[in-house]
Amino acid sequence: MNYSTDNQQFRIVIWIEHNDHCLVTTNKDGDKHLLEVQPEFAETTLEAIERYGKDILDLSFETIEYVDIVEQTTHQHFEQTETLFLYRAVISEQEVLPKLTQSQIIFWLPIEKVRQNVSINFLSKFTKVKK
Repeated sequence: MNYSTDNQQFRIVIWIEHNDHCLVTTNKDGDKHLLEVQPEFAETTLEAIERYGKDILDLSFETIEYVDIVEQTTHQHFEQTETLFLYRAVISEQEVLPKLTQSQIIFWLPIEKVRQNVSINFLSKFTKVKK
C-alpha cells in the first residue's frame, strides 16, 4: 500500500491498541506488521484512517493521534526513500471489537508479541504518546 513519486514513496502506518493487544497484519511470508492505510484520491491521512476503521475493520475510533513522520531508505531499493506517517488510534471502551477470526490477515496480537515484531524505532515512537 504505497503511493510514490519517482524515487519517493509514502505510507500511513497505524497503531491500534485495545486491552493490551494491537491489530497487526501478516504478509504472504507470515511476517507481522502494523496496519497500513492507503488514501483514496483527494483524501487526507486522517480521512483515510477513519474510512479504513469504518469500512475495513468495522471500528469507530475515539481519537486518532499523529505520532511522527519518518523518512528512511527502502529495504528493496536503497536509492529510494520512503516517508512514513505514523498514527495511533484509540478505540472507545464501549466499542464492540470486530471478530477477525475468519481472517488470518488482520488479527489482535498481544502487545508483548508486537514488541518482538516492530522495529525499536517505531515502538519507541508509538509508546511515547501512550497516556
